Amino acid sequence: FGRGGSSGSQQQQQWYTSQDWSGAGCGKDAAALLVPAAGLSGVNVALPPLFAVSGRVTDWTTGAAFSGIVVVDAYDASGCGLAFAQTSTGDYRIFVPAGTYRLKFVQTSGRLPPKWWRNASSLDTADPIVVGGDTSGIDMVR
Repeated sequence: FGRGGSSGSQQQQQWYTSQDWSGAGCGKDAAALLVPAAGLSGVNVALPPLFAVSGRVTDWTTGAAFSGIVVVDAYDASGCGLAFAQTSTGDYRIFVPAGTYRLKFVQTSGRLPPKWWRNASSLDTADPIVVGGDTSGIDMVR
């Protein structure tokens, strides 16, 4: 599920992690659930609580908030993409369950190559961000 919206001059789109009914996420090991025409009972689903990860993307030459469209992707330890945010103001916020993530920043015009948090060049070299509650100040200079 997802949410998009605007707040003043800030335009953000936020999408949240998905999980199938059996607890598998990212399409891995998902269990089939066949629902008969008469309906189905006894299937209880609970999504884990989500925490905000937020920060600002700034231009390395000016220090100003990055004005181009930037997509921020969050990947878990297995490399599964769980959430993303899109921003044109430089500020972003994504929502993920507690865990360890690596963030990738992509400037959509393609003018700049994708970079991971703290300017790492790949998922394997990206610094992990441990989330156990709302986490702010995960800034990126582009």
